[in-house]
Amino acid sequence: MAKSPRSVDKTPPPPASGDRPWLLVWLYRLLLLGVGGSFACLVGIVVAVFYPQSRPQMPLVVRGWRQIEQWRSPAVPTSSGLPVPSAGGKEGAALLSAEQKKQLQEQVQQLQMEVKAIRDRLTALENQLGNPLPNTPLETRLQALAGQLQETVTIPAATQPLFQGGKLQVTLPSDVLFPKGNSLLRREAGLILDKIISDLGSYQGATILIAIHTDNVGNPEDNRGLSFRQANAVEQYLSSSLRDRFRFISVGYGSSRPLVANNSDLNRQRNRRVEISISKE
Repeated sequence: MAKSPRSVDKTPPPPASGDRPWLLVWLYRLLLLGVGGSFACLVGIVVAVFYPQSRPQMPLVVRGWRQIEQWRSPAVPTSSGLPVPSAGGKEGAALLSAEQKKQLQEQVQQLQMEVKAIRDRLTALENQLGNPLPNTPLETRLQALAGQLQETVTIPAATQPLFQGGKLQVTLPSDVLFPKGNSLLRREAGLILDKIISDLGSYQGATILIAIHTDNVGNPEDNRGLSFRQANAVEQYLSSSLRDRFRFISVGYGSSRPLVANNSDLNRQRNRRVEISISKE
């Protein structure tokens, strides 16, 4: 039987040869992978911020790169057998082994002991010279001690008089005769004063002027009284051996006649002095 012209064929048309459904599938998968990866990265950042690891580890890529760097340029050992520390600060310290850290700690402890020994020896020398400076930096104390030792009088040989030629005055740092702020003679002061006594034998009948000066520390009246007591102590020592063969004049100037400005410990030490003069008139 013939089909009517209005009859429609229900069979679907075959797909066109130019369509590519697999490409859409792959694009969908890539889009889904990107969205999922972004969400996972965001979740990881949130977890790292709010729940950080107590002992964070170096990323694997960084550790691998540093391992390659070490293979390419090995550490150069020092004279003590320890590698030269890098400029990485705490990271460089973290790379040290337990044995290396122990050696460094021993060296630091040894240096601390040496510094303490230096401080103790310096304090003993300062106490011996009557000028302790416990609260002053170590370098300043060493400089002050060196200057004070330069000012210290070396006792000449018996054949070399203190008073010779036209020189009729001897100036001594008072710290070698008296403790700082004290009018009692040191035990070793007799060595210097005995040398002066032996030289004065050539000037019998002369007048001996003893003048003592202090620094500006403290009250001026107290300094003047201290210097006068020190001058009397020197006079008593000299007169006990010279008897009545000389006339003595003792003067305490205090801080009224400084040699240099009292603006440092070294200058104040220079201003603390004893002047012994001979007048033949």
